[in-house]
Amino acid sequence: MHILFIPTWFETPTHPTSGKAVKDLAYALARYGHDLTIHILYQSPESLPLTQTLDNQIELWHSHCDQRGKLYPVWNTYSIRSYNKVFQNYTKKHGVPDLIHIHSYPSLAIAAYFNKIYGIPFFYTEHSSKVAQDNLNYIEKTLIRKYTIKANGVSAVGHHLAHTLDKIIHRPVQVIPNTLDFDYFYPDKKIHTEDLIMINLLNKNKQVDLGIKTYLLWQKHHPHAKLHIIGDGPEKEDLTIQINHLNQSDHILLYGEQHPNEWLHLLQSSACLMLLSKFETFGVVAAEALACGVPVVALENNGINEITNNEEIAILPVTSTEREVLDGIEQVIKKGNVHFINLREKLKSRLDYPVVASQYLSFYNIDSIKTT
Repeated sequence: MHILFIPTWFETPTHPTSGKAVKDLAYALARYGHDLTIHILYQSPESLPLTQTLDNQIELWHSHCDQRGKLYPVWNTYSIRSYNKVFQNYTKKHGVPDLIHIHSYPSLAIAAYFNKIYGIPFFYTEHSSKVAQDNLNYIEKTLIRKYTIKANGVSAVGHHLAHTLDKIIHRPVQVIPNTLDFDYFYPDKKIHTEDLIMINLLNKNKQVDLGIKTYLLWQKHHPHAKLHIIGDGPEKEDLTIQINHLNQSDHILLYGEQHPNEWLHLLQSSACLMLLSKFETFGVVAAEALACGVPVVALENNGINEITNNEEIAILPVTSTEREVLDGIEQVIKKGNVHFINLREKLKSRLDYPVVASQYLSFYNIDSIKTT
């Protein structure tokens, strides 16, 4: 079985964590699906090689798209032509795929085009917070509804997202969660610190400023603690100015966007992860922290409820102040290591590679699954 993924976002040297959920699923299927070949065709404005190989398993095919392609491919014919040119080269090497799996609605048009020209069945999984928040305009909703008619299956990574998408396309949406490599994210308490950590985009939705205010309160009782902020985004410059103004540049550390290899040790050794987004579709970083046995404090943002509940971590109202977030941190840490090791095993039973791979094989109507 030959499957081609077409994600709307995927990692590049400039954005090493973009499309991480898609990459994890590709790894899961390549590792646990019998006789499956997984390749990924993606598009970006960066100048990258036509092909690359991930860990000798998955081939990446890159379609370069300049400024004209910045409009989402839902309606952008330039993007479709760019994709098709690379697809011609791809099929010369690998043949026509048995199925296409697209990730997020901007890639629907190219999947529908390949379905029309080559008769390739396609499956559609939605990840987008824009869909979950129902922020699509009339044209976007109309085109999504039109292109989804031909899809062999539709899924979403969370229940709230599935409910919102169902209202747009008027057909059943299966819920299959994001997956996580529990062999990669694991507890390692050789070094334990009192540090706090945030791993997210730097935009207003993520409320990094609230995290900084919370850290300043935490610092009063933990003077050697640091706040690690991993990520990039439009708020980075303002946050840098704020940190310098507070004379905290030695304690509040901005790292920019990094591959998990670069920050995993910081996460594993942290006292708590803060996920203070007003909205999330899933909250992958919270799952990664819990897989490492690290306590999490989060806001009630829809996505966190796909992973856990308020009895297992600290889930606070979206309107919480820094004092309330600090109280949440102190309460969740008191739950202790045994609690979080047990929670890790509970999450593993739902989100580990073989578990989610099996769900997608059923989604594709492929029942074979490796047992090792």
